[in-house]
Amino acid sequence: MTYEDRRNAWRARAAAAGRAAKAFGWGQVVASLLLAAALVAVSQGLIHGAVILLAALAFVAVLYADRLVASRRRRTERTLAFYEAGLDRLAGGFGAPSFDGAAFLPAGHPYASQLDLTGPRSLFARLCAARTCAGASTLLDWLLRPADGAALSARGAAVDAIRGRLELREAWSVAGSSGVSKAEPTAVEAWALAPPSLPGRWLEWVLRAVIASVAATALGAAMGWWSWWLAAAAICVEALAHTLLQLRCGAVLASAELVLDTLGPTVPLLKLLEREHFDAPGVATITARLREGGLASRSLARLARSLERIELLRHELVAMYGYALLWPAREALAVERWRLRHGRHLAGWLAALGQFEALLSVAGYADEHPDHTFADILPAGPPSIEAEGLGHPLLPPGRGVGNDLRLGAGGPRLLLLSGANMAGKSTWLRSIGLAVAMAQAGLPVRARRLRLTPLALGVSIDGGDSLLDGESRFMAELHRLRTIYSLAAGTTPTLFLLDELLSGTNPQDRIAGAGALLEGLLLRGAIGICSTHDLELTRLAERHGPGACNAHFASELAGGRLLFDYRLRPGVVGRSNALDLMRSVGLDVGATAQHPTPRLASIPPGSGATPAATSTR
Repeated sequence: MTYEDRRNAWRARAAAAGRAAKAFGWGQVVASLLLAAALVAVSQGLIHGAVILLAALAFVAVLYADRLVASRRRRTERTLAFYEAGLDRLAGGFGAPSFDGAAFLPAGHPYASQLDLTGPRSLFARLCAARTCAGASTLLDWLLRPADGAALSARGAAVDAIRGRLELREAWSVAGSSGVSKAEPTAVEAWALAPPSLPGRWLEWVLRAVIASVAATALGAAMGWWSWWLAAAAICVEALAHTLLQLRCGAVLASAELVLDTLGPTVPLLKLLEREHFDAPGVATITARLREGGLASRSLARLARSLERIELLRHELVAMYGYALLWPAREALAVERWRLRHGRHLAGWLAALGQFEALLSVAGYADEHPDHTFADILPAGPPSIEAEGLGHPLLPPGRGVGNDLRLGAGGPRLLLLSGANMAGKSTWLRSIGLAVAMAQAGLPVRARRLRLTPLALGVSIDGGDSLLDGESRFMAELHRLRTIYSLAAGTTPTLFLLDELLSGTNPQDRIAGAGALLEGLLLRGAIGICSTHDLELTRLAERHGPGACNAHFASELAGGRLLFDYRLRPGVVGRSNALDLMRSVGLDVGATAQHPTPRLASIPPGSGATPAATSTR
């Protein structure tokens, strides 16, 4: 059954649940009126008093049924929202992601800020099905840190075990409350492993002895066995114990309550995962970790019950007896015992839950994009990447143009990309960067085929300045280029993607600096693509022979309109379109302005180079 079929079925259920909720709302009104009428009739002696009991029971039954109907209605509406979000993603939207991932981005990452990885309209927003910080941060970490071959193989087997489990993804999205868990694993682990704030088990026996002495002396005084002064003394000892422990116990309970609140829907998610059985080793390992130190959901539920008992003290009648029984101190001791027993396992539980949510996100993306393909990661060796029909993963279906790419593996190591404005150069570079990040995270990519060796990815596309860091556009780019240049000196070969290299300086320095940088990257064994409007820079291909080639995106002026086909062609672009674009927005730049015709530098024959392009927005 498709998303649309399920959406329609749940929409009908939601409408029925709405009608039922409305009916029970009127039922409450009728039941309350009947109860009021019964009270009046009994007070007037018109009917037997037992009628009040029947009316009260009917009123309570209607209230209970209304509560069940309201709960079912909320679950129905959330399930409907799950399928509507899925249909939105299939149409090119981004659903309703709970996290944008920006909070998890590391500073100075070589490509995190240059690709559409995070934000409300990003790859992460399209992917993420996580409801916990652990799941969201794990998924983003996969995109930012390429996995080795063994990890990718295990991850792929785990994804295959989860793919096609639409009911599981549906149940995951609606389990528990409607919120998400904001608990950060590091903060939770710090709380769980912190030294105890209260003394050991002997304190619990002291408290029990104090409570028993109060009860015994009060009972003895009531029976006349001894004076009430003895009971008063015992009560004073209890009050002193409560006063001495109040601050410490309050701090213990407050910290535990804060942690449990931030965990949010973790307990129902753990229950759901513990009921599932998977044969794939990668998922079986996750479920096994949830049983370390006892079932994770059951253990967290015990902690929640301790805090719920403390909540009862907010009621005056309960508080009167609760404080007499030293209830806060005893529950604080229970929390400390829980930490000593289960605290060392809590971070592992959250990490396992995060890994499963990341796998669930990848499996969901694979189910929603059956036309995507999983990449072939080749053994480590000379850097290479080959793709057929590579496109941008965030463009809606039916939009975008896929093209082929070949770098390394006997082909060119450097592709110099020229082309008209708005023709798709930057989008293609982003497409390649996202495809490499996705492939090395174990995700399917928007291509007919993709083969690559393990690659470190360095990207400089976003040319914005940084006001908060006090950096100009040019200086911000230099910092990115320094990161990429350092990356190329590492043990893993680098794929660099550079857009409008050094565009923030004068043409002479730009061409000299860009040429030197590209030469240095190639000397360090890197492969990559550099887009440019400097046609002088495209002559680097002549010096490198088969090791470099030129390619371009073109535009065509027809009927006063600029047309783009987003197809990559060999050689250097034959004409620019800046003047045409200026005129298209109403800027009169003069009809006599001419387009320069540059010297063309074609791809060397026999080089085997097959440059590629991708979609554009």
